[in-house]
Amino acid sequence: MNKGNRTSTRVIACMSLLLAGTAFAAEPILIGHIGGYSGACGPFSKGNLNASQLAVDEINAGGGVLGRKIELRPRDSQSKPDEAAKQARESIVSDKVDIITGPCTSSELLSVSAVAKENKTLLWTSQSNTHRANINFGHPYIFQSRANTLMESRAVADFIASQKDWKRIVIIGSDFEWPHVVAEQIEQRLKSSRSDVKIARSLWPKLGETNFGSYISGGLDENPDLVVLPMFGGSVVNFIKQAKTYGLFQRTKLITMLTTDVLQTLGNELPEGIFGFSPAPFYALSSPKTDAFVKKYTATYKQVPDDWAVLGYDSMLQMTEAIRRAGSLDSGAIIDALAATEYVGLRGKIRVRKLDGNSNAPTFIGVTKKIPGFDFPILTNVTRIDGDSVMPSAAEVMSLRQPVASSVK
Repeated sequence: MNKGNRTSTRVIACMSLLLAGTAFAAEPILIGHIGGYSGACGPFSKGNLNASQLAVDEINAGGGVLGRKIELRPRDSQSKPDEAAKQARESIVSDKVDIITGPCTSSELLSVSAVAKENKTLLWTSQSNTHRANINFGHPYIFQSRANTLMESRAVADFIASQKDWKRIVIIGSDFEWPHVVAEQIEQRLKSSRSDVKIARSLWPKLGETNFGSYISGGLDENPDLVVLPMFGGSVVNFIKQAKTYGLFQRTKLITMLTTDVLQTLGNELPEGIFGFSPAPFYALSSPKTDAFVKKYTATYKQVPDDWAVLGYDSMLQMTEAIRRAGSLDSGAIIDALAATEYVGLRGKIRVRKLDGNSNAPTFIGVTKKIPGFDFPILTNVTRIDGDSVMPSAAEVMSLRQPVASSVK
């Protein structure tokens, strides 16, 4: 390299450093991540936070947003709704965050949402997906970046309807809101699409139950073609292990939520042929963006990303893209930007509906199988069910909101 080229290179490098310093001269954009890092949500929230931080690092390396650096301010909700509300309030009042995210459970999201509404602070959720937060108790400061509970349940129902041999169904679900929503939506959806399908029995072990023997045997007494298992995380792991000893997988089919963390936990103990639904399985998202993310996440955290990590990363980029388009941190302007254009991310094209802040996000359904290159079974023959086909109509949204509005009068 000659002297002139060396001088030119030094000048360019100095200019780049100067510009970078100028870009971050303003106060940073603060995002409060209210996650259940301890308690029941620990395994999910930590991956979501890690991936969100990975996205923030990439954004800042590229010059930030609106000439400002982004900073995450994590606070532990302990997976408790009261603590989540407390931490959200302190995040807004004490940390002076501009936006909040992170709730894991339905109860946490509802409590944090109330705080966001009170303080007129934008909240987005990439983990909890209760439709009650956006629809029943919706307000202008909230949006969901994954399919809500109604959409996810309807996607499962449509998949069941496509399997012509499944006519007699047993539902075994944990006794709390989400499993009951799944059961109700499946039954309602199948009434119009498959009148020959019968829900033979519904069984409801209490939340946190670890011994499923009586429920498994009770369900098998009905000779079902399919068992629907609306459970998640450790409950799914325990159920599947116990179901093997009862010969369930030799007698019928099973469909349940099988996120990457559950697949990894079960490993070789997971039978092939189980049907699973999932919000964001990295191995079913084939694109250069996804490949780059998986490679970087795996190198950084020494493990592959679970669904919650994929959602955290994708949602952070979606949010920052909306801030760029809005040209400000005004909540209304950001929601308008989210609704006006499609975001193309790890899960493909995603649009947010202004009516209720819901995304037309997909649900993925496949069947477990051991595949070379993975040290745990994954979902194969994956069907992508786009959100538009299962999203509640505007009339449904308003009918669900009406009782809430009436009760306030």
